[in-house]
Amino acid sequence: MEFAHAAAIVAKALAMGRPSIALTQALQWDTALRRIDLIGEWVPAGDAEGGIVRGKTRWQGPAVSVISADYILTIEATSKTGAASSPDLKHCPLTMSVLEALSLPKIGPLIVSETTGRPYRENYYAQDWREVARAADVPDTVWSMDSRAGAISEAEAATDSVDSARKLATHTNAKTTLRYIRNDVLESNRSTAMARERHRAQPQ
Repeated sequence: MEFAHAAAIVAKALAMGRPSIALTQALQWDTALRRIDLIGEWVPAGDAEGGIVRGKTRWQGPAVSVISADYILTIEATSKTGAASSPDLKHCPLTMSVLEALSLPKIGPLIVSETTGRPYRENYYAQDWREVARAADVPDTVWSMDSRAGAISEAEAATDSVDSARKLATHTNAKTTLRYIRNDVLESNRSTAMARERHRAQPQ
């Protein structure tokens, strides 16, 4: 996924009356968080009481309170590594464009399906996202789960720093980050060749 894909999906989702898709996509791109860290998940209810329950499952995930009044997003523990993530959304134009277009409720889950009025089950989110993506003319070869790799790749390219991309991705080591970075050899070699050409043009 590239920024143009993410931006097209966000715009189309807002136009289609699907702010939940717009906000999730924008946050995924801007923060490189996993989708599950934003939409939450349905888990076996067990003996737990309270919360949002459907059948034998209970939802767990972020509430709207994870976005502060000054637009700091705080995820205390990400799903895979348990590392915290705390981006300043004021410096995330795609996300801010969505937040300025809607009014978040004061309480409840951060992301709620407009169709069911409940948090998404992951497969339903993927289906709804694809519908919006197709309407936005985003190729079927681009997947929602590609948002994270695209965001990490862009971060590394923009900062020329694997460590900056690592911190954004909440990875504990750079080797993991390198597996996500998709700036391929062709693009790297092209950039190097152009840099060498510029160097030759300089007075010696």
